[in-house]
Amino acid sequence: MSHSELTKIGLQRARERGVQLGRKKGEALHSKKEDLARELMPKYLKTFGGTMTNNEFMQTFKFSNNTFYKYKKIIEQEIIDK
Repeated sequence: MSHSELTKIGLQRARERGVQLGRKKGEALHSKKEDLARELMPKYLKTFGGTMTNNEFMQTFKFSNNTFYKYKKIIEQEIIDK
């Protein structure tokens, strides 16, 4: 039997036993970088009452442009929703 056939059989047996395959629907995945952003952004960014500009924050804490703005948007939305 090929590897793919054995994998399909194994997955089918797991489903029959009721094993959860993959993440549950709606469950969020949190990374270390996201946890760091949630902790540091409200403290240091001018947007949230801190003293650092966006660029200073990105350079100091080694955030890429896309990652920084992704987490900033999430944190801003959470503050609005509260």
